[in-house]
Amino acid sequence: ATHHPCQLPRVTCKRVGSACVRTMAMADPCEPFRSSSRRGLTRACYGAIWAAQCTTEYWREHWHSNSETLAVYTYEEAIADVRNNRHHRCWPHSDEAENCQVAVNWLDFATSMAFTGFLPERSRVPLLGDEEFVDMVEATRFSCPVRSMLLRLLLQRMPQVLTNSSRRLAHIKMMHVGVPINVLRQFMLSNSFSRLVGQTGLFGPLKTAAEAPWHRELDGTGLAGVDECAKTGREVPSPQDFELGRTNSSSSSSSPRRSCTHLLATFYRQRDPGLDHALTKRWLDAASTADADADDSKAKSLMRVSALLAQVDLLRNLGDGPGSLLKQAGEELRAFLRRTTDWDSWMLPSRGPPQHLVFHFLDKLSLQLVVDVVVDPPNPMPSEDMLGRAMGPAINQVKMSVLPDRDIISDHIRRTGTFHCPFTFKQQLLEAAAQSFNNAGVSDGEVLRVVEVGGFLGDCILWATAWLGPSRIRALEVEPVGAATSRFRESVARNGFSDSVEVRTEVARKGAQ
Repeated sequence: ATHHPCQLPRVTCKRVGSACVRTMAMADPCEPFRSSSRRGLTRACYGAIWAAQCTTEYWREHWHSNSETLAVYTYEEAIADVRNNRHHRCWPHSDEAENCQVAVNWLDFATSMAFTGFLPERSRVPLLGDEEFVDMVEATRFSCPVRSMLLRLLLQRMPQVLTNSSRRLAHIKMMHVGVPINVLRQFMLSNSFSRLVGQTGLFGPLKTAAEAPWHRELDGTGLAGVDECAKTGREVPSPQDFELGRTNSSSSSSSPRRSCTHLLATFYRQRDPGLDHALTKRWLDAASTADADADDSKAKSLMRVSALLAQVDLLRNLGDGPGSLLKQAGEELRAFLRRTTDWDSWMLPSRGPPQHLVFHFLDKLSLQLVVDVVVDPPNPMPSEDMLGRAMGPAINQVKMSVLPDRDIISDHIRRTGTFHCPFTFKQQLLEAAAQSFNNAGVSDGEVLRVVEVGGFLGDCILWATAWLGPSRIRALEVEPVGAATSRFRESVARNGFSDSVEVRTEVARKGAQ
């Protein structure tokens, strides 16, 4: 069989680790129907047919709603019915790799949306159909169990990434209960650390899950997030003290309030190029001191791993290699997982902010810093009558630098391999460029001048320069965010556009020269 043996309906199986062991043979529920055109198909036989074709469990609902019709099918007609339902709630076994990739892409996208606050019920834009989440969890539970677990973990800890209808369907199937978190520990112990670092859609959801309890506390105070909390300098009421380096989440404190300027604020304020080396060195020194208290020892172990990964992240963003730091971080994290039975309560706290940044930096290290972006035409493409002639890009692909952490623009570019540039800009540029061509379709040498204010990573100017060619454009971007303009300058230099594009890190305001 090409599908997982635990899904075979004709045997009773038990799970042993990640393997499936057949314990006893059972009668084939479809045996009376296979060799004849007999009608009166049973529910058990229809379930067996579905299980042989599909990875989801929708057949129960399908049978419940259509039992009168399905019960009069022959065996062959039932197979045809299941195959016809592949476009609706049946995710075939033959597509297991594609199913896993769908889950990876959705997890990565959901992480971005959770970070930016662009959530379905708030924005009225669902991330996926109401039934797709349930089907995705079921379709990946054997082929990629870690991703299936992460889907359920987000449902449990960050349900806002789903619509109310999706949550209701998942709760009916009890997917928020009994999340098999230990498959993550097994996965991290059984794979090389260098392989783990390159995983997409793995550590982003874990980072989101680790922060979720703290964000719920902030929502109760009217603050939009960690950064706003840190900027305002407000204190958040709490019966617990989660300050860095104190105690674990089960410890009590005499202080009824805590400051927002904690570990997460430090991380988000120094995302590019990364945490200051002197700071991470102090963390390492503090975490290296011996401590007889078991809880403090666990906290220090996670802080050591966080500090080592922070140094790797800084070196990577500055263009240097990690040396032995990444290997050392991996060894210390594995040692923590092996000796700590309650590792999940430490790495995924149920209250307050996380006391480590392991998932945060592993997520950062999994993100591309340079993306190959396709120079695609506007969609829809303006008519030839409007342009005067059909045009294509002078350069088909550019290498674009993006920020070394999550933001809505960088994540879009990584996920789609396309520019985050609106249709209006592209249309107006093509119309202006068409005016510089004579009736024979030959350029008269006119150079188009483009100024963009607030262009962030320079998507639109990069697209315009690649489409027209560097010799036909002179462009200026004015952008106040230094992290964005530094990455834009890298993109301009990497693609040979330095003579055509100028970048200024300034705030544009009325009356400024």
